[in-house]
Amino acid sequence: MAGTLIPLAQKGAEARVVHRHLPRLERVAQGRDKTFPADAVDEDVVAFVHKYGGEARRIELRGCKGVTDAGVIKVAEGCPHLTELVLDGTQTTDAGVIKVAEGCPHLTELGLDGTHATDAGVIKIAQVCPHPTAVWL
Repeated sequence: MAGTLIPLAQKGAEARVVHRHLPRLERVAQGRDKTFPADAVDEDVVAFVHKYGGEARRIELRGCKGVTDAGVIKVAEGCPHLTELVLDGTQTTDAGVIKVAEGCPHLTELGLDGTHATDAGVIKIAQVCPHPTAVWL
């Protein structure tokens, strides 16, 4: 998991345990992956982005019917290092997908199965994201 490198001296007991087993390790990668429960709504997504957005690499919103373009746009605006986003089963439309394409240049994988996205959103991903490896429709 990619993340921000934090000096071990700034980490707690967890890092000391890692350091005991890997004594030459000077830094610990601290990243945020998040899988939301199916009952998550836009406000849950916004709260996560506000707290961890700059560190987020992977967000899964599979089956979150309460997540709309409003939440997805907040992800696009606040998670510039995102590489994977699963929106399967959300209320996402092309508006959200286009903002993700514009705001998440490192995106390599995007799940759109069961969303309201059309070819226009997928084309925008292909045009803007330099390294897409998978788009699930």
